[in-house]
Amino acid sequence: MKIKVQDLTKLQLNWAVATSEGHPKAIDTSGLDGPVVICGFKQKMLHSNREGQEWIAYQPSSNWAQGGPIIEREITMMFKHLADAWTAQIRHEKEHPSLVKRKVTTGWTNASGPTPLIAALRCFVASKVGDEVEIPDNLA
Repeated sequence: MKIKVQDLTKLQLNWAVATSEGHPKAIDTSGLDGPVVICGFKQKMLHSNREGQEWIAYQPSSNWAQGGPIIEREITMMFKHLADAWTAQIRHEKEHPSLVKRKVTTGWTNASGPTPLIAALRCFVASKVGDEVEIPDNLA
């Protein structure tokens, strides 16, 4: 199912970020708090699949240890506006053919959210896939 990036919930956003980052992922529905996106990382083990690959809960929309590095790497600017809203921006650049080692701005991707992590990760996903993203039906 296609959903506008700006409307992604935390769980849907976690899935979209994992997809944009190229992580192997699955949905774990066995938790007491509902479904969670899990990714195959070599970190603290949540549980193992048949192949023995280690999986962890992937929650970059609420976990700074997972979402923070994406912000540092990808986000150009963040600011708070209004009481409960944040905006993140990514500047798209390319090298100008007539200017030596100079880049010119070719556009911006913007997204907003109630927290810095949500705004930044919506912006990141939108910069990779556009205004809409494909989400599994069981996350809708």
